[in-house]
Amino acid sequence: MIKKRIFPPGSEWVYFKIYLGYKSADTILTDKIYPLIKKLEKEEKIDRFFFLRYGDPHFHLRVRVRVKNIEDTGEIIAAFHSKLYRLCELNIIWKIQLDTYFRELERYHPALIETTEHLFSIESKNCVKILKKINSTHNEDFKWMIAFNLIDLYFDLFELDINRKLNLITDISNSFKSEFNFHDQNSKQFNTLYREKRALITDVIKTEHNEAGFKDLYTNLKTIKKELKPICQELLSQCKANKIHIQYYLASYIHMTLNRLLPSKNRIHELIIYDFLRRHYESEIAKVKNKA
Repeated sequence: MIKKRIFPPGSEWVYFKIYLGYKSADTILTDKIYPLIKKLEKEEKIDRFFFLRYGDPHFHLRVRVRVKNIEDTGEIIAAFHSKLYRLCELNIIWKIQLDTYFRELERYHPALIETTEHLFSIESKNCVKILKKINSTHNEDFKWMIAFNLIDLYFDLFELDINRKLNLITDISNSFKSEFNFHDQNSKQFNTLYREKRALITDVIKTEHNEAGFKDLYTNLKTIKKELKPICQELLSQCKANKIHIQYYLASYIHMTLNRLLPSKNRIHELIIYDFLRRHYESEIAKVKNKA
């Protein structure tokens, strides 16, 4: 079945580029955009929403919503205008642009794209809830810490055992190291940093880290797992029916998760997170072998 690729303004997907400072992006997401999304969903005006952070080269939020009835498009645009106009006057937002949504059919496969958009929608809403909790703690470290849980959760949802987890995260890590021209000196720095954080990372992944403010996020993880499980099962079924290997797309799903979670310098943070998660899985596998 041929999937539609291009959605210009006036089609079922409304696509906003919201230009602002990266430091204010989380607050705008949690306090302005998401309450509007919930209102539009309750009114049955939209049935999908997802966002990502981007620079072209100016930093902005890319917000996409799927309209249930195209006749409501004007009303939805007006609702965003009403919600965000005052921030434009204050120059907190310095530009809002309507644009054409080009589906990345090659990146996410035509057979998977609509289910992938559903996954992104569920994940985006839960990510906003996580950001809201973290921002109330004023502890930015919680963002990279919960990233380990979210990646491992995705691996579990797509039924990867620990050896397949290690293989995939190693491939992703090596790709990022190549992008950043990783060398021996970097490796030594990472060795030192990982030794400092190893116990913390292990506790976080095993949901045993009880620091005030962070342990509350484990409730969010349970919600995400419950809401994403049927979507991931649907994706696995679609992969089986179309002879597709989910690993080819899982790396992109994880990348988008971290993009939504991390406020800036996303790819550098990804490089570190992927390398440390690789080390964690290697350590866990070694423990099992040593017990045998």
